[in-house]
Amino acid sequence: MVEGVFGVGWAAGGSLNVRFKNPARPGDVLIFAGKVRKISDSDNIRVLSCEVRCGNQKDDTVISGEITAGVAQPEK
Repeated sequence: MVEGVFGVGWAAGGSLNVRFKNPARPGDVLIFAGKVRKISDSDNIRVLSCEVRCGNQKDDTVISGEITAGVAQPEK
């Protein structure tokens, strides 16, 4: 999922820091969400730090944490 969003920026040095809060069980419907918390620029790379969460159909948190990855900026 992360590679689909960030592509090469994830493969070139992205980081994932998550905690498993509760088990996912067979039959659960999992809902993934993310929110950008910080944006910083370095050379031609924009670095995004995102809060992420995976919850089940009861809104119990299964996984939570942070993802950081670079996104190439268009040349000026």
